[in-house]
Amino acid sequence: MAGVPRRRLLRLPDGYRGGTSLARMVSVGMRIQQAGGTTAPVVVLLHGSGRAGRMWDPALGSLSGQWHVLAPDLPGFGRSGGPFTVAGAAQAVRDMIAVQIAPVHLCGLSLGGVIAIRAAAQLGSQVASLVVTGTPVVPRRDVPTSLRRFRRLPGPLLPLFSDVSGRREWLRMLGELERTDLRDYLPQVTAPALVVCGSRDWRAMPAACELAGGLPDGRLWIAPHQGHSWPATSPELFCKVVMDFIGTVTGAAGGAPGELAGAGRA
Repeated sequence: MAGVPRRRLLRLPDGYRGGTSLARMVSVGMRIQQAGGTTAPVVVLLHGSGRAGRMWDPALGSLSGQWHVLAPDLPGFGRSGGPFTVAGAAQAVRDMIAVQIAPVHLCGLSLGGVIAIRAAAQLGSQVASLVVTGTPVVPRRDVPTSLRRFRRLPGPLLPLFSDVSGRREWLRMLGELERTDLRDYLPQVTAPALVVCGSRDWRAMPAACELAGGLPDGRLWIAPHQGHSWPATSPELFCKVVMDFIGTVTGAAGGAPGELAGAGRA
């Protein structure tokens, strides 16, 4: 159908196949949805603790016109086997990026931002740009109330909130976040970085400022009238922000949206 991006699914070694297209083997242990030309520059989208890679479906159409988009289900989420650990997820993302022929543009929401920063810190110049949003620096300090509330979520209700593979994996993921501290990783990120915080996501604002100040080439942009999950609720805005930031970093045509054009260090 004209105007609809062709999507492909990489599969796990267990034989999972998705969609109607042929799948091929990968060794990174993640189910990865793809869109766009395979010879185009790569954009990687990392989901949060709610929906897995399918949360990015509304953005694939716009992004796949210029880039080869990779949207994995992180380990323990969706069609990817567990267990989930922050270190293991970061390693899986690094393995996925390491086989690309050119530096990639890496984006992450919340939990995905944590994994993106961990991966970017160790990939160096293999990451051309970094965009993170709603991302804590030290989750047990930055979002303690949310972590406690999530621990009390009854198992039968969990599928309404997350694509994680069961309550045990959910509690494992929360425990991993409670032990996470990104402060030592921030100075190791060499890529130009954009830290975004929705103006209505006020609990995330202090961490966003800390991230933008701690990343060597970081900058902060406040997304007007947006909440924590704004990449999913406002995919057009998300795509514009990502495309314009990549254009700014690469020198391609286009400019940064609104206040972002003049944004500097936080």
